[in-house]
Amino acid sequence: MFIIGGELLFAEALPLADTLLLTVIDRDFDGDTWFPAFDAALFPITHQSVVDGPLPYRIQHHKKRKS
Repeated sequence: MFIIGGELLFAEALPLADTLLLTVIDRDFDGDTWFPAFDAALFPITHQSVVDGPLPYRIQHHKKRKS
């Protein structure tokens, strides 16, 4: 299942997730809605793709560690 925002939906679904697929843009933007903080040790990056261009970004695959 894919959860496609907003912030409250992400926050509610995060405890149920086993995989995160995130697009990360390394630039500051004005706004008031963000993906919620999550435990990077619990969801380590398993794969990352870098996309160059006028607005470079990264696509990160995070997989939840087994307890």
